[in-house]
Formats: sequence, C-alpha cells, structure tokens
Amino acid sequence: MRMKFQKLLAVFLLTLSAVLIMGLLLVNLSRDARAERARQNVPDNAEIATIGVTNTGAILESTEETYEDLLKDYRAQKDEDSILESFYGEVVTETPSNPHTEQVPDESEEDLALKTPPMTADGRMYAVAEDPFTYRVKPSAPGAVTIAFAGDILMDPGYATMARMRQNGGTIEGVIDAPMLSLMRAADVMMVNNEFPFTDRGAPLQGKQFTFHAKTEWVKYLNDMGVDIAGLANNHAYDYGEIGLTDTLDTIRSAGIVTVGAGRNFAEAAHPVYLKATDPVSKQEFTISIVAATQIERYNNPHTVGATENKPGVFRCYDVTALLEQVRMAKATSDYCIVFIHWGSERMVESDWAQNAQAPQIVEAGADLIIGAHPHILQKIEYIGNTPVVYSLGNYWFNSSTLNTCLVTATITKDGLFDLHFIPAIQKDCTVNYAEGEAGQRIINYMNSLSTNATISPDGKILPRTQ
Repeated sequence: MRMKFQKLLAVFLLTLSAVLIMGLLLVNLSRDARAERARQNVPDNAEIATIGVTNTGAILESTEETYEDLLKDYRAQKDEDSILESFYGEVVTETPSNPHTEQVPDESEEDLALKTPPMTADGRMYAVAEDPFTYRVKPSAPGAVTIAFAGDILMDPGYATMARMRQNGGTIEGVIDAPMLSLMRAADVMMVNNEFPFTDRGAPLQGKQFTFHAKTEWVKYLNDMGVDIAGLANNHAYDYGEIGLTDTLDTIRSAGIVTVGAGRNFAEAAHPVYLKATDPVSKQEFTISIVAATQIERYNNPHTVGATENKPGVFRCYDVTALLEQVRMAKATSDYCIVFIHWGSERMVESDWAQNAQAPQIVEAGADLIIGAHPHILQKIEYIGNTPVVYSLGNYWFNSSTLNTCLVTATITKDGLFDLHFIPAIQKDCTVNYAEGEAGQRIINYMNSLSTNATISPDGKILPRTQ
C-alpha cells in the first residue's frame, strides 16, 4: 500500500511540475516576445507569419488562457521570477563564471587528453570524480531532467552572424531574443550543434569548399546561451585540421562545457556522455546517455577525419557499425539513450536514403530518442516503435536566411520520457526569435504536414499520431 501511494505521489508531483513549468514558459514567452519586439522594432505576428512558413491547416487557438487559469492562484502568492527560480533555480542573466576553470595551470597535451570540466558553467552538472564522462545533474523539477536541443550555430568572423553580433555591441541578448534565451538558460541541460572549431592558429583545410572557425575568446557566447553540452560530431569541427580540433576541445572544456562526438582518439570521440539524477520519492538513481556521431562527407576520404586509436577526429558513422556498438553499450549502461546525429542532405525537406536506412538500425540498437542536424532546415518528426525521431532541428543561429527553426525539449524521469516539446522560432537576418501566436502555429502546422505518425499539439507537445 505504501509503495502504491509513493508511486501515485511521484506521478502527481511530476504532472503538476510539468503543467506549471509549461504554463510559466508560455506566459514568459509571450511577455518577453512583446518586450523584445518593441525594443527591436520587430514587425508584429501578422507580418512575421508570412515569412518562410507554409500554412498547411487551420490556425488553432492559443492555450495561454488555460495555463493562466491554472497558475492564477499560485502567481498571486509569488511573482513570475520567483516561480521560475523555484522550478529552474536561479535564471542566468549574465555570463556565468566557473571558479573551477577561471585559472587553468599549464599542462601537457597528455594531461589534457581526457580533461573534462568538473562543473558546467551554469552549475547544473557536476562531474563524477571517478569517471570523466559522467555528470550528476541538479534538476529543476524533482526527479525530472529537462534537456533542450538546438541545431546548427556558427561564429565565424567572416560570416554574417558575427557581423550581426558586432552591430549588436558584442552581446548575445537581442541576437537571440529574450524568450528563446530564457528557455535555453532555464533547461537543466542545454545542447547545441557546434558547427565550427574554436582556434586562433592553423589554417583552413585545403580543397574544402566551405571552412569555418571562431576566435577562442568567443566561447563566452556559448556560456551566454546557457550551453552545457557542445556536439562536435559534424562536418566542420575539423575545418582547421587536427590543431583546430584539439584547440576546440580544450577551449570548450575550459569554459565549463562538456563535449561529445569528437576527441583526441576514437575512445574519447565515440564515448557517450552520461547524466545521472535521483528520483526524490523512490530515491532511485537513473542515468541518461548521449551518443553523438556524423555520417556527413559520405565518401572514402572525407575532409573531416574520423578519430582513430591514436589520432584526433570526430566519431564517424557513415559505416554505421561502430555507432550501433556504442548505442548498445550506452543503452546497457543507462536507463535512457539519446543519439545526436549529423545526417541528411542539405536543404532537402525529405529525409534521405541514409537517414531512412540508419534510423531503424539505431532504434533497434537501443536508442530511446534520436535528434538530427545538418540539413539546415526542419525535417519531419516520426516514431519508430516507441522512439521519437527528430530528423532535423534546422539552423538555429547560422546565417542570414529566413528559416523556420526550433528548440526541442525532452523531460526524462526514471520511468523514461515524460514530455517532449517543440518550441517554434524563426531565424532571420542573423537573429533567432520566438515564433509567437499565429507564426508559431503555422510552423507547427507545417511540421504536422511533414510527419506521418507524429503530431505536435497547439502548445508544442510531441505525441504519436492516433488515427
């Protein structure tokens, strides 16, 4: 009887937490979006809704009033900031400092080989001393870890994103609007696809058409975004060769950010990141694993080299064999396994043959969630069995094009996936802005038109589609 009561109590706490959190996010998003538009003279929803979005269905009403009713009594007792703090901890409003990494002593290359940050810059993830790949997460909601995923970002000084940053006074606020930054910073774990190396030396690879890099000092912008994990398994992490990749590993880690998908050798590049948390009712510990790999540059001698036993590189998966082995291992040593994969064809709405071939294999190997990047545009979401597959997050903050984009958030408990959400946004003129109201609903409708067996509700919840 006691066990049954504990289970019911746990379900009640999680449900209440999820409802309150989503309500607060919607209220804050609406408020912050209006303030941000007023500050930047951004056009209103009616104008934004016509930009780069296909309307594939009727506009559905916002659920904000429903959440407002649910929160009315609670908000009467606390202001919105204190409510957010009670669920998320302190909201980051300035570039956070990391006392563990502000002064790094001189070390040899060997000493740095597997050095990972002892604590992420926002203080939400703490390294487990005996394992450089494992972190304990301090979740904002009891027993529920929320991970947010964003697509491609770029900070090359010769490209438009950093020109926009300079025009903005060198600050990320206003380049990524307040609602989206709030979401990124509020997540327990924030992960992005870091589509470039951080290095102040070396030279671009000869013979490669597009090569990127960023100044090492600009890693602070990842901190400003609230990034905890940088995915490096992509086709630009090696653009400045071996020295550029190792500089990237050291730079990102010294900023209190975890890397995955690349390393000084194959064991490091292919190794999952593990996130541990504890259920407050049962006191049971649960573990989430994240594996990152890339299949892009699908030919025998790619510019972006794969890591070997004793050479730096990325974790390549065009030949999927090694990835499947890592997924099996990750699933065997965790309760929930996420695969963050760089795949697909650029600017193609439909998933390609390699995505379609590998996705079922990755699921069969044990993936509980697949998050994709590389096509630079949004692609479908579908379920393979019980596993959601987000085929492409699209560009997040990458160039000046006007494109639909998103954040995807996954809330995970000891029992598995509790909630999966799609948060619509628009990349335009090297900025990222929350797609509020009609603009957001049109993006959701467009996504629903692509997906055959998944659906996104008006408030962004991703669910299997019922006939």
